[in-house]
Amino acid sequence: MNKLFNNLNIDRTIFSKIEYINQKFPNQSEEIDDEGNREYKWKISIEDEKEKNNKINKLASQMKFRLYEGNGKALYIIGLTNAGDAIGINENDLYNTLCIIDESVIKLDGEILGIKIYNNNNYYICTIRIYKNECEFNT
Repeated sequence: MNKLFNNLNIDRTIFSKIEYINQKFPNQSEEIDDEGNREYKWKISIEDEKEKNNKINKLASQMKFRLYEGNGKALYIIGLTNAGDAIGINENDLYNTLCIIDESVIKLDGEILGIKIYNNNNYYICTIRIYKNECEFNT
């Protein structure tokens, strides 16, 4: 699979943690749950630059909940519909989503452990593993 983001700024550390998977990502048949450490998103975008901080704060709050539910570990799956269908997003939307997630993780003083990107006919599904020291959740 060709590497993505050739014409975009990939100086962020997040882009060094990408692993490209040469297979299609399966639909998620299980019911998507509001509880637990998994978060499913189609994409994350900021329509208005004035709303950027609010969006990042909201995502960081949600991420903190997912990390709490997973004792310091969370899994974000990007490119799925609310029904769990793996439809994917285009390269530009994936880039923007990863940048927003990165800023939210930094805000929480967490760490991105790894990213896997699956190609679905040039629409991409991605999994992001996030970690934050679990002792911070036991207080």
